[in-house]
Amino acid sequence: MQAIQKSNCYHDQGHKATCGYESTRYMVIFGLIQVIVSQIPDFPNMKWLSVVAAVMSFTYAIIGSALGLAKVIENGEIKGSITGLPSSTAAEKVWLVAQALGNIAFAFPFSLIFLEVQVLQFGFLH
Repeated sequence: MQAIQKSNCYHDQGHKATCGYESTRYMVIFGLIQVIVSQIPDFPNMKWLSVVAAVMSFTYAIIGSALGLAKVIENGEIKGSITGLPSSTAAEKVWLVAQALGNIAFAFPFSLIFLEVQVLQFGFLH
């Protein structure tokens, strides 16, 4: 919420504006939600929780795709290229490519963990 407020402030007043917001309120609300949710018995073993998480994940993906498509339609063209960010030297380009591959390699195991959680949660393949 704080990031959204800052973003709105920067759009309204420019990036040089001092857009500071107190985060204590959001931390207290988050803590209260955590206390309430922690009182639910056997919370990690609920199958509906995985279904809700999967639906939310697909919803976020659809929203992101729709916003991207809306921006392409608004601009009338796709801004970007297959070559990625421009760089001044070949060494910098190699470094950017290596960073991208590292990010992909770092993120890959999480997809396997997600599948393992689904298998354990729903009892698939047993």
